Amino acid sequence: MIKKHYSYYNPQDGKYYVDKPCSLRDNKVSPSASPKIPLKNTADRAFKIPVFLSHPSMLNTTQTRFLNRLIDEIERALLFPRTLPDTEQYPNKTITSVRRMILSSYGLIAVNMQQVFANYTMTNIPGGTPPPPSWEGAPFLQIEPSMGYQRGLPLLLIKESGVNSIGVWNPSVVPFFIIE
Repeated sequence: MIKKHYSYYNPQDGKYYVDKPCSLRDNKVSPSASPKIPLKNTADRAFKIPVFLSHPSMLNTTQTRFLNRLIDEIERALLFPRTLPDTEQYPNKTITSVRRMILSSYGLIAVNMQQVFANYTMTNIPGGTPPPPSWEGAPFLQIEPSMGYQRGLPLLLIKESGVNSIGVWNPSVVPFFIIE
């Protein structure tokens, strides 16, 4: 006689539970063997809208806490944040993976955070004074919002204060407000 254990996951406490073994010959299933997931949580997961969340990969603890809080707020608004390579990774080159994410998302949220401190000593302008030292963001944070804008996706651009305002992050270039 073969015995089978039924298990279920309880999302409230995050634990798996195993029921008593029952016989496969009887085909009787314990009433508590079905998953105890509330219908509301299942419906919420089914109707989330995928959005591309673009952010730098190397973050300090403060930036990580901010990003985690942002992800919680995004999920609370019934959106599903998708990132490379955290939630999805394709076997293609990075730029092809970004294109695939843009094409399969319904919006783009880009977060430009301080990555590299640049202390300029020279510029290519003759006789020009070098710009003051500033923080630079990640290079893909220029590419991904540009691709989203070209595709016509709704964009939300969030920039950490102190990051250099160049390219897409220049307020005089983009036709919308950048949250700092």
